[in-house]
Amino acid sequence: MILRVSAILFCVFHHSFGDSCECGLENIHNRIFNGEKVAENSYPWLAFIHVYKRNQYFRCAGSLIDDQHVVTAAHCVHDGDEPVDPSAIKVYLGGHFLKRLPKHITVESLNVDPDFKNDQRLDYIGHDMTILTLSKSVNFTRKVMPICIPADNSLPYAGQAMKIAGWGMMAGDEYPTTPREAKVYHLSEQKCRAQMNLAIGLETGHPSRVFGYNLPPTDICAMNMELNSDACSGDSGAPLMWRNPNNGRWYLIAVVSRGRGGCDSTGSRPGIYTSVSHYRNVMLQGDFTACVLPY
Repeated sequence: MILRVSAILFCVFHHSFGDSCECGLENIHNRIFNGEKVAENSYPWLAFIHVYKRNQYFRCAGSLIDDQHVVTAAHCVHDGDEPVDPSAIKVYLGGHFLKRLPKHITVESLNVDPDFKNDQRLDYIGHDMTILTLSKSVNFTRKVMPICIPADNSLPYAGQAMKIAGWGMMAGDEYPTTPREAKVYHLSEQKCRAQMNLAIGLETGHPSRVFGYNLPPTDICAMNMELNSDACSGDSGAPLMWRNPNNGRWYLIAVVSRGRGGCDSTGSRPGIYTSVSHYRNVMLQGDFTACVLPY
């Protein structure tokens, strides 16, 4: 088993590869977005991921950040507390229709956050991000291109619409055959804590009780109460992304960690996402060539 564990240092880097970076460019000329469905390869960094564990395949999503690395959720590639063998993971890039996926790419190693924790008894997942190193580099095309990584920790997207996209479960417990997207809005830590406490209270029949929910330091919250849209089963690891109106590029803000409890229809729980800002320094080390650009 090839497993590379990277120490995660929480510091801020102000680094840019300048204009030589081509990232986050949407295929707008091929876009037929109608509010839910996504046209073929609109988001060319979107990866479909199959993970074999417990004698079955689990589906997740991810984001291509350079020619050999894909970011996804750590719980996707863990079986309990242990990471799966890289040979159990298949990554599909440039795909759209699940029945016509291109040939998969194997994974060479996992860059695991040693602080990852998944405690289902406490409904807690922390440090939920892993970077997959592919067994070979990929060529960038119109269908395969990386997403941009923010160069700092500012929040220009606060109060603005962001997007999540993936092949996760839809209403009625059905999986789509093509990617779907949803619009969500960032919540401050204070609003997230209040909304989560309210949701837990409603779920447990104690709406006035304070449950003391605290957001893990690696996480951010987002939701859309009006449209009742959020991530669901199969969306884990999918990108939470924001399009910068100043340069037209999409930035990877976070990855889907967990959505509303049981993909509920009440819309009461905010979605929880693992922020990429805590992992930026890893993306600037070794063989990583991610496009880390200022907003």
